[in-house]
Amino acid sequence: MTMTPTHLATAAGGPVVTLESVRAVVAADPSATSAARVRAALGRGSFETIQRYLDTIKAEAAAEAAAAMPALVTETPPTPPALLQAAQAQAQQAWAHAHAQAAAAAAAYMQRVTAERDAARDDVAAAAAVVAEQARQADVHAEALAAAEQSQIAAQAQAQAAAERAEQAEQALAQAQAQMQEQAQAAAVALAQAQAAIEQRDRDALHAAAVAASAERVLSSELSRLTEQASELKAALYARAAAHPQPQA
Repeated sequence: MTMTPTHLATAAGGPVVTLESVRAVVAADPSATSAARVRAALGRGSFETIQRYLDTIKAEAAAEAAAAMPALVTETPPTPPALLQAAQAQAQQAWAHAHAQAAAAAAAYMQRVTAERDAARDDVAAAAAVVAEQARQADVHAEALAAAEQSQIAAQAQAQAAAERAEQAEQALAQAQAQMQEQAQAAAVALAQAQAAIEQRDRDALHAAAVAASAERVLSSELSRLTEQASELKAALYARAAAHPQPQA
């Protein structure tokens, strides 16, 4: 992040210095032409910002003076060497102070940003671990759901087989009844045995159908519960991912 004058002034302590506040100091004390003097008078602000405002004020004053000069004046007289040396010394001093203040503010800012970055990385790592664990649990539930579906398919196949056996038993019963009607007198004993066998098969078929129906109800209930848990878990994962987005590098 680039350190702007506003950041530097705030980091150095105190409110941000404005052009008008610097202009007021210079108006009250015309000798306050250095950033150090102005900052001492204000008690706040960065040297870089104050110096920029001083340059603006000097440029405005120079423009006003140039506008007030007679039209015949076409050349600017050379600046006295002593004044240049004094101005250079003041500028070097102001620059040194501004650079020191900026370096200190930048170091403090970078230290704080680094600490915040490390804390954010730790938070992201912890959130990633939680998401990974929840994803693992979601995989476990998905496997259980797949197993329940396979069990339901097997139960349905068993129920179908039981229904086919019942149908076969009904067909055998019809055939036996037809045969018993034709041979009623001659096959009384055989008819009784056939009826006993048919009743046993009916009981077996009914029992198998009842067992299959019970298993189907249990598996259907378990499938509904697992499906609901999987939906809730997915919603929780999406919410957690939205609440903790991973910062860009």
